[in-house]
Amino acid sequence: MLLVGYCFGIRPERRLCEEVRLNLAYRWFCRLELNDRVPDILEEPARPLPRE
Repeated sequence: MLLVGYCFGIRPERRLCEEVRLNLAYRWFCRLELNDRVPDILEEPARPLPRE
């Protein structure tokens, strides 16, 4: 999804999620079916950086 946002200049992540929900071409690119839930980027917890 972030690649779609980068290519089409969709900067805010909330707007990107909304655009993917509405635009069938974006859904197709992200391999989402019509009834699939669009992952909300902001709901996912950030992964901690690996310690070395």
